[in-house]
Amino acid sequence: MGSTRFQWRTCSTKGFTPKDLPKRPADSSIVDLLFPLNMKVSEPKKPNAHTGQRDTFCTGAKDDNECFFTADKKVVIPPRRAHGRERRYRPEPGHFIEAAWFRSVADDSTFIIFNCGRYERIGIRHRATQTLFLSDLIDPARTHEYGKIHVGLHLAILKDCIDRVNSSEPSPIGDGTPTGPALDTQDKPSPPSSTGTKRRADSVPPEESHRSKLQKRKHPEEDKEIFAEEINKREIAFFFLHYLHYCSSSPSSLIRIESSCVQKHFQHPFPRPKRKAAYTASSYMTMSLNDIEIGRGASGTVYRAHVEIHTQSGEKLAQEMIVKFALYPRTREKMLQEYSAYQHLARADVTDGIVAVHGLFEDVETGMLLMLMENAGKSLMKIYAEETSERGKDLLTPANEPILLGLTKKQRFAATHVSPSTVCHIDNELREDFVRSLDRIHEAHILHDDIRLENLTIDSEGNGKIIDFDLGVYDPSRPRYYYGREKQILLTALDPRSAYGTPPGAES
Repeated sequence: MGSTRFQWRTCSTKGFTPKDLPKRPADSSIVDLLFPLNMKVSEPKKPNAHTGQRDTFCTGAKDDNECFFTADKKVVIPPRRAHGRERRYRPEPGHFIEAAWFRSVADDSTFIIFNCGRYERIGIRHRATQTLFLSDLIDPARTHEYGKIHVGLHLAILKDCIDRVNSSEPSPIGDGTPTGPALDTQDKPSPPSSTGTKRRADSVPPEESHRSKLQKRKHPEEDKEIFAEEINKREIAFFFLHYLHYCSSSPSSLIRIESSCVQKHFQHPFPRPKRKAAYTASSYMTMSLNDIEIGRGASGTVYRAHVEIHTQSGEKLAQEMIVKFALYPRTREKMLQEYSAYQHLARADVTDGIVAVHGLFEDVETGMLLMLMENAGKSLMKIYAEETSERGKDLLTPANEPILLGLTKKQRFAATHVSPSTVCHIDNELREDFVRSLDRIHEAHILHDDIRLENLTIDSEGNGKIIDFDLGVYDPSRPRYYYGREKQILLTALDPRSAYGTPPGAES
């Protein structure tokens, strides 16, 4: 039986090592029958012993006892690649193997069929040894036993599924665990969620506004300012995946290409940082994704991230923030346009009522762009959906008809005639905050051009935020008519009755 060690492609950052190795799940009985009992189980290599000073940090865990990686005293980033000219993608055999193995781990499957249209191979994922066994090349047109092969294969798949369902071990899918070697993709129980406990809407009186509910949570402004200042000092960010079956064995290295747009830290033009031979813990920050995506738009995909910083004094600071990725040329172009809008707003000293952007970063190996932002809270659309789903039976239109729960735009604005400000308990003060913020944005000659409930949020302190400027363009020559029209769109979004009036049959 021939064998080869497959070289799994990983990020080239040096200096991070997984601390805890995952437990590998057992194979089913049908798989054990297919392979000799004396097969050597390859154990993942344990982290090398560190000499001298060592920094330990947690990715996605609030408890210091749940450290997933150890960091050397100095971390080395890979060389920066030129991304000016897009190269045409050329598929290689290894890419198909990586994709098949990843899909197998994601679906927790054992058998893989490779088919190019003419020939075929059958693969078996052996969990105990982290090995992919491949059959000889099969030519369906010339293999008389092809039907028997697939009958036996599908019987084996059924037997494997039954064995794994009856197994006492829970399925690893859905848990987040860092991996050791590149193919060690098994999981163990994930750490407690870093997003905190959500408060149910029925835990407070319905008449209480979201502003008053959220003001009860105390987040000192001093802590936010200190954290923003420390982020602004960091030229390098190391990025980990740590949720579901996504587990980084080494982080991506991202270098800052634009400054923070937060007041006091904004720089224009921004001097690009020079590459250093190595980086210490106090000169970089770490980001860990520990949740599924929360949004997707023209300028990229949005996730929650656990951001951690070590100061010169040895203190550890951590916050839950928002990151937006732009992987492809079109989304990168839109992200640069969105960041340009935030730059113009920062120059005009417009900071209240918009999300704080802490910089733009570029992956040194892939050219991927990442925008780091504060957590702007929940959108009015999400609050509206949660409230109507929990109290939908009690919410009636002015015509005493039940609210429609299918939240299309027509249902939201035309059919229901119910103001989101009523359902979401938006008081007059918060409504004025949104209007005041939009007026200041217009004074900076920025047209948002995408005002809707999904882009209006309420943060943890009860402040209204306008987000998502991927369509925003700076144009001082734009007629004032466009700004007035956008303001009316905002007022209509907050209270559709102002545009549609009182429906027939409604009580006065």
